[in-house]
This record gives sequence, C-alpha cells and structure tokens, in this order.
Amino acid sequence: MSDLIYESVERLEPALQRVRRTGLVAGLLASALLAAGYFISGPQPFFQAYLTAFLWILGLALGCLGVGLLHYLVGGRWGIALRRVLEAGYKTIWLVALLFIPIIFGLPFLYRWANPAEMSTDILQHKAAYLNTPFFLLRALVYFLIWIGLAWVAGRWAQRAEYNVESPVRRTFQRLSALGFLAYTLTMTFASVDWIMSLEVEWLSSVFGLLVITGQLLGGFALGLAVLPYLARERPLTEMMTPLVFRDLGAFLLSGVIFWAYIAYSQFVIIWSGNIPREVLWYLSRVTGGWLVVQLIVIVVQFVLPFLILLPLSTKRSPRILAFLAILILLMRLFETFWTVAPAFHPARFSIDWMDLVAPVALGGLWAAAFVWHLSRTPQAALIRRRPAELNRGEKQAGY
Repeated sequence: MSDLIYESVERLEPALQRVRRTGLVAGLLASALLAAGYFISGPQPFFQAYLTAFLWILGLALGCLGVGLLHYLVGGRWGIALRRVLEAGYKTIWLVALLFIPIIFGLPFLYRWANPAEMSTDILQHKAAYLNTPFFLLRALVYFLIWIGLAWVAGRWAQRAEYNVESPVRRTFQRLSALGFLAYTLTMTFASVDWIMSLEVEWLSSVFGLLVITGQLLGGFALGLAVLPYLARERPLTEMMTPLVFRDLGAFLLSGVIFWAYIAYSQFVIIWSGNIPREVLWYLSRVTGGWLVVQLIVIVVQFVLPFLILLPLSTKRSPRILAFLAILILLMRLFETFWTVAPAFHPARFSIDWMDLVAPVALGGLWAAAFVWHLSRTPQAALIRRRPAELNRGEKQAGY
C-alpha cells in the first residue's frame, strides 16, 4: 500500500447513479417491448434481433477482458488509467452469461443444424458430430465458465500485483495473464464458429475468429476511451492524464482500427480471390440488396474517419476527439455485428425489423447499468507514487 494511492469517486457517484438508473429503466422498458414483440411478430425476428444485440454486448465485455489481460501482460502507463474501466467491463460477464439463456430456447429458429427437419442435407449430416444441441450447450457452458473464471482471477490478481509492484507476485500475474489471453483467444475463436459461422454452415473462413477477436479488443478499448474523459474530471485521474498518456491512447486506437481493417480486408481478398462458391456466397449476400451500404458505413466510420483524424499528433492528445471517435466505434461495433448476422436470414435483401432497434437498447441498457454499478464500487485509479525526476522524463523526451 506504500506505493499506491487509492481515491474514491464520491463526487461522481450521483452522476453515476443517474446513468445507472437511466440504463436500467431503458433496458427494462425495452425488454418488455421486446418480449411483446415475440408474440406480435413471432419468434423468428425476435431471436434474430436478440442474437445481434447479445453478440454486441458480449464483444464489449470480452473486449475489456482481452485489453485488460494484454495490459497486465505487457504493462505501460497507457493502461493504468483504463484499468478500472476495463475491470468494470469484464466483471459484467456474469450478466452476459445470464442473457445467453434466451438463445438456448431459440436455437431451432436461428440455426439450421438445430432443426431436425434440416438434418437430412449432406453437409449437416457431415457436421452433426460437432453441430448438435447438447454439444453446443456444453461448449457454451465451458466458454462462460472460462471467461467468468478469467475475470475473477484477473480482478483478484490485479489488485495483489498493484500492492506488490516489485515482488514476484507481479511477475506471476504476467505469466497468468499470458495464459489467460491465450485461453480467451482460443475460446472466442470456437465461440465465433459456434454462434456466428454456424448460422451458414456452408461457409468457411480460417480468419473469422481473429476478425471477431480484433473487433472485440477494439470495442473494449473504445469503451475505455469513451468513459475515461468523464472520469478524468476528478482526482486522481486528473493528475495521471497527461498529454503523453493521451497520445499513447490515441496511437493505440489508431493501431487498433488499422489492424481491424487489415484483418477484414485480408479475409475478403483471400475468399474473393479463391472464388470458391460456398465461401464467396457469404460475401455476395452482404454486398447486394442494400447490405453494401451498411458495410460502407462501417468502413468509413470505423476505419477511414479515425485513420484520418488520428494521423496528426495534436488530435491524439485531445480527450474530446478520442472520446468522440470511441463512441462512434462502439456504435459501429453494433453495425458490423448486424451486418454479419442479419444477412444469414435475409440474403441479398436488406431487411431491418423494429426489434432490431429495440434489442440493443434492451440488452445494452441492462449491461450499461451493471457496468456502471461495478464502476462505482471500485476506486477509479491506482496511482503509482512517482519520484519528481521520473514524473516528467517521458514527457520531456516527447517535447511536452
């Protein structure tokens, strides 16, 4: 405790309570409306909209876990300010696990392999050993147990490592973070196959899991940047958020959008140049009938706009610009998820149901309430007591 200073967020608590209440009320009202839609429009559009919203909030929670484990592994001042936000994010995985329960009842409406009438096709019979309801649910249980376990271990060991900065505890935690990040990437790769790729069992892509994980990490990092300027109004973050820290955060955000664009483009080029019908058809159904417009919006807002804005050094140091771009990226994560999932049910024809708009509000509101609740229960920053000679060394070298 001698090297760390913990400060509460009592001044921000009233505002956080308002956000939490707003999210909870919006989530409950939208959930009631969504439940009514099940009986009004039928189970098919209900579960389609629900799956998209679920995958969106799952990406935010696991993105926080992935970025948190990555920072615990490599260290750096850039992640110290984000640490509490990331912890609040991945501590909501228990809620995401509960929100997965409705999908269990919607399997026959979402996946062909879960419908006995569809199992007569050759490709489904070939994959029946893997794509079947009992094994699917068993794998989902394993995924959530691993993710919840990683979140619990990360929260406990992160605190121990902060109290023992120079001790072997920190080095042990770094090794645990490496194993944890590996477990996260492996489980999410299989989960992306189970929950997204199996919507269209004919389609194959060896890059898709990496693309999903990259999007989740980008979303988790964007969530931290969206919340951080608000928290930085009060101590101790006001003392930590120097121009050098914001520059590093802006550089990481720029690197994230570039890497996401690279993986997405690589998958497209490999599949398109291969010209294998069962693979190319996946893209054909997403670039015709209006779906191309959604993809172009994602490309422009999630890559082109941040790339152009973050190139100058001055914009990387602006918390308002970073927060603005982060909010746009969070919205684009929903757009991209919708573009990935919805064409499986409406190929080559753009279609959006009113429940596609209500479901993200329902699940997002409930998730936001849990996120803010965890955020308000923990100190917002662990400040390492720095000696004056070391405090500004990096900033002087950078010209600040």
